[in-house]
Amino acid sequence: MNLPSQTAATIHEFANDHRSGSAELALRACGILGKFAPDKARSPEALSFCKHLAQALAAAQPSMAAVLNVCNRWLAAAERGEPPKRAAPRIASELQQAHQAVAHWAAGLILPGATVMTYSYSSTVLAALLASWKKGCRFRVLCAEGRPQMEGRALAERLAMKGIPVELFTDAAFFSALGTGDLVLVGCDAIQSRWLVNKVGTAALLSLARRARIPSFVVADSFKFLPRKLEKWFQIRPQAAGEVWRARHKNVTVHNLYFEKVPLRDGARFVTEEGIWPPGAIRGLLQKVEVAAGFRQVPDQHER
Repeated sequence: MNLPSQTAATIHEFANDHRSGSAELALRACGILGKFAPDKARSPEALSFCKHLAQALAAAQPSMAAVLNVCNRWLAAAERGEPPKRAAPRIASELQQAHQAVAHWAAGLILPGATVMTYSYSSTVLAALLASWKKGCRFRVLCAEGRPQMEGRALAERLAMKGIPVELFTDAAFFSALGTGDLVLVGCDAIQSRWLVNKVGTAALLSLARRARIPSFVVADSFKFLPRKLEKWFQIRPQAAGEVWRARHKNVTVHNLYFEKVPLRDGARFVTEEGIWPPGAIRGLLQKVEVAAGFRQVPDQHER
């Protein structure tokens, strides 16, 4: 099914957002679903449109499990008979509540005088840091710039504007500062039973933190959960080489990967809206995720 031109254009614009965090993109996806959703999905034609809209939107950000879960929950609701227009804001509300609950749990991990290390840009980690600071806890933050999109600079600016002292490092130099850290807080873009997905460099950070015995936590709500039946909709795609370097020599190949898989065995615990969990508990949490019938099929090549 070809989506209407306005819908397709909006999804194309959404696909080109490489700066926003996973939670922000998921909330934006709720808005797109609500904008273009039919009032009801009782007819086969309306339900088919909902399926193609959800699939296209999920495929636009294939490395963001939160976007995929928003689309999956919305389509599952439509399949159960809930009006799609009503389901989108409900899911947006659930997303915001989960985001706030995770930030609350994570904020409680920050002790006065601590040096908190974080990586890339996570709106949930940002919310946790701001919540802790607002309560009167004083600490400093170390972060990396986040090449090539430099989203770490955006995080540093947001924190600095609230009076939080921040030290910004190049990505490579960031790891040399690990010995001064007391706590590692990172977000993530997907959690599966064996690995999580986040910005390239996260695996090195968590591995080094474990060796240095620095407590590490992955801050993520259940919208980041990726059960096995949804894995086929998830991809880590290489990005445009020109973002890194516009090399003009035929013997130079530039690689630009935003994300990597990080083994759960690297020791970090998980902060969700329901509390703090060891890696071994993830499998059971994943089994609770309902998968819509429209996402149980293998995606078409053009959708990927």
